[in-house]
Amino acid sequence: MTKAFFKKLWLRIFRRAEKYSDEPELRQSLRKILGFEPGELEWYKKAFTHPSFNLRDEKGNLYNFERLEFLGDAVLELATSDYLFRKFPARDEGKLTEIRAKIVSRKNLNRLGRQWQLRKFLPPTRKHRYGDNVEGNVLEALIGAVYMDKGYDTARDFILRKILRPQGDFSHLDKQISSYKGYMIAWAQRRHKRYQFLTDQEENKQGQTIYHTRFFLNGRLMAHGRAVSKKKAEEMAARNAYQRIFKK
Repeated sequence: MTKAFFKKLWLRIFRRAEKYSDEPELRQSLRKILGFEPGELEWYKKAFTHPSFNLRDEKGNLYNFERLEFLGDAVLELATSDYLFRKFPARDEGKLTEIRAKIVSRKNLNRLGRQWQLRKFLPPTRKHRYGDNVEGNVLEALIGAVYMDKGYDTARDFILRKILRPQGDFSHLDKQISSYKGYMIAWAQRRHKRYQFLTDQEENKQGQTIYHTRFFLNGRLMAHGRAVSKKKAEEMAARNAYQRIFKK
């Protein structure tokens, strides 16, 4: 891909976001979040490109943050697993898994993404379309961008400095629900309710496969969830059901 292509793409996406359309301004803003000088800005620009723009690169590939989000999710889980393994030598596999799940949960990543004000990197004209989870999605994409730009060691250090060490002993996560799907299944079983997750595949306007999950209790449809993976769609449906039932 040529520099001219990325420059044209960047201007198209951020033509109304003047604060971040200038590369020096973007570098300065990234430096404050990352704690180091970014290298290839194209990775970070892609991390801030929402799928709703339906952009494609010169080879016809979709140009948005979803692939970087996929990569960042894996890097975050590996770095978190390594950190917890070393920090808590007396904890068993079950407890380590529980803590990790809460750290990488959408709720926790959304909270961190809001603290970092990651939404401001997205064009303001499209903010109403981004949804409640965009901060967590962008955070994972940002980790993916750091990995592609600087490699695993830098990405791991970034995760340690900005996500893991500031949370101390993670005691504040004890009351968080790490998996809404797991919570709703356990809740239904305790009350002898029949539950069911039904997932279908759909195709959006961009030609991407989207998973649509419906969650039922005693045969009654309680909630829907749509996402780019079956796992996330089920989790979203369970979360929406939780919020509906418990009005939270």
